[in-house]
Amino acid sequence: MKYTQVFIGLGSNLGERMQHLQTAVGLFRLQAECNLLELSPIYETEPRYVSSNPAYLNQIMRLETDLEPEELLSVCQEIERKIGRQTSRERYAPRPIDIDLLSIGDMMHSSRDLQLPHPGIFERKFVLQPWSDISPEYIIPRWNRSVRTMLQGCEDPTHIQKVQRG
Repeated sequence: MKYTQVFIGLGSNLGERMQHLQTAVGLFRLQAECNLLELSPIYETEPRYVSSNPAYLNQIMRLETDLEPEELLSVCQEIERKIGRQTSRERYAPRPIDIDLLSIGDMMHSSRDLQLPHPGIFERKFVLQPWSDISPEYIIPRWNRSVRTMLQGCEDPTHIQKVQRG
């Protein structure tokens, strides 16, 4: 059984944001196929796309798993449902939890439901900053650049502030 390193982004901007992140982490810990390796600090972030939305709390998880990408996506979606995320047609609507698969090893993957690495990484300081805190030298396959280099070149103007150590 081969385990692969995975990076997952967690975000919450509705309700008990800190509790939602902690619940998501706890539910990942309960997954037999997932071994949680590291958590980034938590950052509070201005909304990136809809400025009238509430501020987010964001965190990155590093884990290892032997699940296939679509199986891991299903796990993420089930955890979102358990925490109360409703399916919305509005793309950037406030939500109790948002879980994004960012990268699985050196895999490039594209299907109707999932693209890996996540195509929005390069424009999101709220992803790159906490990711850089735990794995700055990780090379992101699509761009073949380190997380640290991607963060240094990120033009995201939103304010981000550390609120809790990982």
